[in-house]
Amino acid sequence: MDRQAAATFPGVPESVATARRFVRITAAMWRLPGDTLADAELCMSELVCNAVTHTCSRRVHCRLWSARGVLFVEVDDEDRRDLPQLERADDEDEHGRGMLLVDTFATAWGAVPRPGCGGKTVWAALNLPRS
Repeated sequence: MDRQAAATFPGVPESVATARRFVRITAAMWRLPGDTLADAELCMSELVCNAVTHTCSRRVHCRLWSARGVLFVEVDDEDRRDLPQLERADDEDEHGRGMLLVDTFATAWGAVPRPGCGGKTVWAALNLPRS
C-alpha cells in the first residue's frame, strides 16, 4: 500500500460536504492532480450521500488508499441489505444518478458485506496518472 487516510463522520446529510473536504485535504497532501481530485471527490460524495440517504447508519467511515497506481475510495456503512446498483433515472427524477456517475468516472466499483459488522463497504477505483 502506498498511502492511506481515513475518517469517520456522522450518518447525516451534512457529512457529504465534510467527506468532500476530507478528500480535498488528503489530495493536497498527496499532491494528486486536479482531474484525479475531482473524480475522487465526486465518487466519495456520491458514496457518502448514498450511505446517509439510503441506510440508517449512525456513522460512515471513509477511506482513501492507493496501491500499484490505483486510488481506492471506500465508504463503510452499517446496512448490509441494500447494495447499490446502477439505475436509469427518468429526465424528471431528482435522484437515482449517483452510482451511474461513479460508474462513469471510476475504473471499477463494487460493494461487499463486512463480515461480523452488519454493514458493507462500497468502493470505487480510479487509475492514478503515471508520473
